[in-house]
Amino acid sequence: MVSVFKIREATAVWTNPEGGFWDDPANWDGTLPGTNDDVFIDVPGDVTVTHRSGNTTIRSLRVKNPFVLSGGNLVVTDVIEVDGSFTLNNGATLRNARIVAGPSGGVLIVTSGTLDRVTVNSDLDLSGDGAVVAT
Repeated sequence: MVSVFKIREATAVWTNPEGGFWDDPANWDGTLPGTNDDVFIDVPGDVTVTHRSGNTTIRSLRVKNPFVLSGGNLVVTDVIEVDGSFTLNNGATLRNARIVAGPSGGVLIVTSGTLDRVTVNSDLDLSGDGAVVAT
C-alpha cells in the first residue's frame, strides 16, 4: 500500500521543552492551533504532549514526541505523521485523520477512546476498551 501526502511548512509549532498540555497557549509559538494550521511537535527528549480537553480542529499534525489524546475531540482534516507513539485514552475521540508512520516508525495505541473515520497506515495497538466507529 502506498500513502501519498503533502508536507507543508508548519504554521503552529510546539515550543515548551518540558512537554505539557495542548490547551496552554504558552506552549506554542503564538496562539493555540486552529482549523487551517499544520502543527509540528518536536522538542528534545522524551517529553509528552497531552490534549486533555476541548474540541480542536487542525489541518495536519507531525509529532515526534510521545503524544496523548486523553480528553476532548481532535479533528484532523488531513494527515497525522507519528514518529513514536500516539496514545488515545480516557474516552477521547480522534476524527477524520489519516495516520502514517514517520521516518523512525510510529504506533497508535488505543486504550480507551474512539476512532471516527480514521485511516491507519502504521502499527495499531488496541490494548484496551477503545471503539472503532465505521461511518
